[in-house]
Amino acid sequence: NDWEIANGLKPDDATGDNGATGDPDHDGMTNLQEYLAGTNPRSASSYLKIGSIELSGNAITLTFEAVANRSYTIEYRNNVRSGPWTKMTDFPAQPFTRTVEIADPGAPASTARFYRVVTPQQP
Repeated sequence: NDWEIANGLKPDDATGDNGATGDPDHDGMTNLQEYLAGTNPRSASSYLKIGSIELSGNAITLTFEAVANRSYTIEYRNNVRSGPWTKMTDFPAQPFTRTVEIADPGAPASTARFYRVVTPQQP
């Protein structure tokens, strides 16, 4: 596969660091997860993440880097350890990498809220 070759993996070797469950950069993301996210499996600083969360008054704004040709969903929940993740919004795939900024209009003023970005876009 072209992605494996471009990222220094061996497409004919499905074991260890080269396999789908390998993690050559030891960032906790498997090669399969890095492939789906469009990130570099050999760079621990390259992984799908929310880049910033800013609070201004009662408004919360999140940013993340959206990789070309990937779709995303931002989800949230109000308890870090339990409860379902709720879809906040979707970002369809675009043919270019970009920084995405989204405001959470429903953020509660008095309780915590936890966010995650997932790819591909969730139903």
